[in-house]
Amino acid sequence: MKARGMAIVVAFLLAIAATGAVYLYLKGAGQETKSPANMVSVIVSKQDIPANTSLDNLIKAGAFTTTEIPAGAVVSGAVTQLDQMRRRTTSYPIVAGEQITTARLQGSANQPAGGRLGIPAGFKAVTISIEESRAVGGVLQVGDHVTLYASFADVKLITGDIRKILAGQHVDQKNIDVGDFTVTVVPDVQVLKVVAPGSSGVGNSSSGPTQLTLALTPEDAQRVVLSEEEGKVWLALLPPGEPGEREPPINIGEVVAR
Repeated sequence: MKARGMAIVVAFLLAIAATGAVYLYLKGAGQETKSPANMVSVIVSKQDIPANTSLDNLIKAGAFTTTEIPAGAVVSGAVTQLDQMRRRTTSYPIVAGEQITTARLQGSANQPAGGRLGIPAGFKAVTISIEESRAVGGVLQVGDHVTLYASFADVKLITGDIRKILAGQHVDQKNIDVGDFTVTVVPDVQVLKVVAPGSSGVGNSSSGPTQLTLALTPEDAQRVVLSEEEGKVWLALLPPGEPGEREPPINIGEVVAR
């Protein structure tokens, strides 16, 4: 009898253990059907989006959705709410299904100072097209500093208040022929971007103009634009750390006299 009683007790305990195991399994299985705590919901696009695209219309059209990804795989600045993209424009292309970062949106607080080109405060970026022979032979790089010169031919100066003259107001004026001359337009300019002419594929030969983007004050930007339109622009590379200097204009008479 004692042996039989002991067997009943053991069977009862095993039944309790089995019931507990089933309960724990079912509880764990139920938790697995829920989103794991280490998953994050991020916004992704349903389509490829080119750069310089306004996102408001795409948001209204339902071009975005959410996806769950592991927290460790979330990129820095990932967009998690549609409100982060309203009234924004893409700075770079966005591929369908990839995480969207605020750094790819114009006006984002995560953009580097000065934007993609690193424009210094108070300056503007202006691009000029110039032959390689007048751009230091194609050796210019981002971060270089150059002096910008311009040569003009058959120049006539008008004396008087230029603002009133351009406004059509009557002023006392007279014309002065100064002929051909070269002038320092901007003594020190930072190069922000260089797009060299396309290579022909043979050696280092190339053709076409070099596209240079320069950091200019608003006043200097006007001078450079007018110089490129009305004359020929030349660049001189400055040694590292050496500031440029403005020289007085020079004409053919001064060149011959020297």
